[in-house]
Amino acid sequence: MSKVVYDDFYNKLKEFVDENSKELTPPEASVVMIRVALEHGCESMGVNSTVYMMSKLLSVTLGIMAGDESSSFEDLMEGFDYETMH
Repeated sequence: MSKVVYDDFYNKLKEFVDENSKELTPPEASVVMIRVALEHGCESMGVNSTVYMMSKLLSVTLGIMAGDESSSFEDLMEGFDYETMH
């Protein structure tokens, strides 16, 4: 997937959540989004690949927070081959 398509999907999803989660607290909205991501990932890629991807996402996030300049969300999908994940 190109970065443009990836970023476009991210922006559309973020806008949808911002507009449609006003009746939820931020933790409630986060739980719903994580649950949807888990369910979608498990259905399409299987549990093992989904939790592996989540682990990588958490590691990148922690790296960014710790100031690791080599950590970036742009590189997150490197090494993931959807065709072999499910």
